Amino acid sequence: MNFIEISSLPKILFSHIYKAEAYQNHFSVIDNFLEISYIADGSWELEVGNKKYCAKKGDVICFLHNAETILSAKNFHCHHTVGATVNWNVSTDEQNSLILPTVTPAENNTNTICHLIDDFVHNHIVYKESKTLGATKFLELLCAIDKCNRTAQNKNLPGEFLYTKRAKDYIQRNINTCITQNSVAAYLGISPEYLCTVFKKVEGTTVIKYINKLKLESIKTLIDNTNIHLYEAAAMYGYTDPNYVSRLHKQLFGYNITDKPYVHPEIE
Repeated sequence: MNFIEISSLPKILFSHIYKAEAYQNHFSVIDNFLEISYIADGSWELEVGNKKYCAKKGDVICFLHNAETILSAKNFHCHHTVGATVNWNVSTDEQNSLILPTVTPAENNTNTICHLIDDFVHNHIVYKESKTLGATKFLELLCAIDKCNRTAQNKNLPGEFLYTKRAKDYIQRNINTCITQNSVAAYLGISPEYLCTVFKKVEGTTVIKYINKLKLESIKTLIDNTNIHLYEAAAMYGYTDPNYVSRLHKQLFGYNITDKPYVHPEIE
């Protein structure tokens, strides 16, 4: 799996459709270059470094050109391709990088990617001559490949990571106030429903449960380590009913909030 970090605007070099009865080519290493193709007909065999791949109709191929590549087609084939110069680096940061595998199979629903490549082919003069339009469209293409693979592998999208992280940061900063899902969503500028969906996907729990758990852990720490009463500690975190806090803690953690630390299990 290739995690790629883009560090400059792409510049389109070419886009075209290529057809041949048989085909073989050897690509040397080329720095700062990306070539994206899809197989419209036939199939390819690829050898990238010491790895071998087979690409069939509808598959999308990312040529990173960071290793010598041998490409061959024994029978008729047709591929649509676009190439651009762009500064990129291999990254280990899955959250903030693009997933650009050598082959994205057609089974992952590559239709959007293929349409974007065809848009380059049909408007090649515009995207080559206009740096702004070409760069924007190529980045859209790379993001479409990333989204296609993340969706197929049930991985979180970068935006989902980002919204969840910012939601958690906001909650931490405002933990002593009355926080609601609506207030967090309003701060992020997204709908409460979308926040609920992405937060649950990334964190495995709801926004409200996450808020309550943080508040209850803080309250528990206070009453364990000071002489403060439950109702006083609860009020410090926006709760007006200590009985509700007690019930909620029992529901979430399985033991009473007033239990001594040594009689209950560690809070995970």
